[in-house]
Amino acid sequence: MTQRIIDWPKQLRMRPGAQEWELLQPMTGSVSAFSGASYDKLIGPPRWAFSMDLTDAPASMLPQIEAALRQLRGGLNLLRIGDMRRTGRVSVVPGGGAKEVQMLPWSSQWARWGRIGPAPVAIAGEEVEVRQTTDYFQNATAALRAGVPYVAVVEASATVSAHVALSVAGAGVAAPLGVVFDALTGAVVSQYGPVNACGATAAGGRWRCWLTFGGQAGDVLAQAYALLPAHGLIRLKMRRPILAMQAGALPPAYVPADSVSVWDEYGVQVDGAGQTGATLATRNWPPGLTLRAGHWISYGDGMHMLLEAATPDADGKAQLWIEPPIRRSPADGAPVVVRNVTGLFKLKVSPKIRQEGMVVKGQTLTFEEDLNAYS
Repeated sequence: MTQRIIDWPKQLRMRPGAQEWELLQPMTGSVSAFSGASYDKLIGPPRWAFSMDLTDAPASMLPQIEAALRQLRGGLNLLRIGDMRRTGRVSVVPGGGAKEVQMLPWSSQWARWGRIGPAPVAIAGEEVEVRQTTDYFQNATAALRAGVPYVAVVEASATVSAHVALSVAGAGVAAPLGVVFDALTGAVVSQYGPVNACGATAAGGRWRCWLTFGGQAGDVLAQAYALLPAHGLIRLKMRRPILAMQAGALPPAYVPADSVSVWDEYGVQVDGAGQTGATLATRNWPPGLTLRAGHWISYGDGMHMLLEAATPDADGKAQLWIEPPIRRSPADGAPVVVRNVTGLFKLKVSPKIRQEGMVVKGQTLTFEEDLNAYS
C-alpha cells in the first residue's frame, strides 16, 4: 500500500486545545562494576514526538473530522505538521517600505459582552460568526516600545453591508484610536484618533482590515467589534485580530508568515559540505540580524531548534547551535527553511471518534517523527 503524506486539515479549524512536545533520545546505559559510575550512550539519532488535544466540535463536523483523521490510516500515512504552539497569522501591510509584521502576544479567546448579562462570555476559536446584534471582541494586551511603528489587523467578511471596528487604547498610545470598516466591501467608513494609515486588502475571501499607529512605552488593549446594522439578522465572520510591530527586515519570529514569502526570499543556505555535530554553518543571512533562540529551522532533515541566539557576520554567515544535532550531513548550498518549518510524523495509536449528543468529543493524538521519511 502506497504511503502518503497528509497535511493538517486547517480548513476544518481543528486547532489543538493543547500541544506537548518532547525530544526522544534513544540511549543505552551501563554501570561500572568497579567504580559504580554510570555511562549513557546515544544509540540512534534523536527524534521529536508530540501529542495534541483536540477540542470538542459540533456534531455537524463529524464526517469531515472522521475523514481527516482516517486519512492517516492508523499511522501508515505520515502527517506533515509544525509546532502549532507557536503558529499564528502574520499579515502584509502596504506602504512605507514595510512588507511584513511580527506578531506580539495575543489572547486565545474572544469575549462577548452586552446583551447576555453583566459578565463577558469567553468563546474559544480562531473565528466567530455573528448572526444577531451582539458585539464580539477579543482582548489583546501587549507592552509597546516607544518610537516603534505598530499595526493592528482583523480579517472579516459579511453577506450584506455590516461594520467592523478595530480599535487600540491604553498607555501605549497617545490617545484612543480606531477605524470602522465595511466587512462586505472593505471600505473605510470612519476613523478617529492618531491613526497613521488604514485600509483593507482582499485575502482568501475576506477583507484584511488594518491600521497603523506610532507606539509609546506602555500597555495597549486591541479590540475588534462587530457593529451590526439595525435592520435584522445577518451573517458576519471575523478572525481574531493581530497586534504587531510593523517591520522591514526583522529576524525570524516565533510566528510563521503564512501569507507571503518573507524569510526564505533571503535564500539562506548550508555553508559547507560534510558538517556534523551540534553546529550548522549557514550563509546568505542579511548582516546584523539577531537570530532568536527557540526558533525552528530545517535543511531537509526534519525540524531543528536554535538553542542560542546568533548574529550573522558582515558576510551574512552564522553558526547555528541546533537541537537535535545534525542527523544527516547536508550538501553545501542546501536551502535552509526558516518559516513554516514542518516535520513528518507517524500516528502512534489510531483514534476512536466519539459523539455525545450534538458534540464530537475531543481526544488526544500522539505522534512520533519518522526519520526514514527524510532519506
